[in-house]
Amino acid sequence: MTCTSRASGSVQLSLDDSNHLTAIVNAGLLTFDDVDVTIHLAVFDESGVLLGTASAVEHVDRVWLGVPALMAREVAFDFDVCTCYERIHSISAAAAHGRDLTPEQ
Repeated sequence: MTCTSRASGSVQLSLDDSNHLTAIVNAGLLTFDDVDVTIHLAVFDESGVLLGTASAVEHVDRVWLGVPALMAREVAFDFDVCTCYERIHSISAAAAHGRDLTPEQ
């Protein structure tokens, strides 16, 4: 199974014959500050029941040329193996960083 969704980036889910789910996220990251960003993915069935989660940490370097730059990154995720992944209906993504961003420093 492969599906692609497009928002401010794209997510491609791949489910192999052994029910091992992986994802590739083509993300746009703003180079606002030198920070580690944790990206979380969650997959749900048609009823909204959580089937699994995966996360990855991506380091973003500060690039400030009067304004921050938008940088493309490909981030890999591994959800492991579960027969429940055959029921995936939707996916959700969230990102977080561990400190206040400081463009003026």
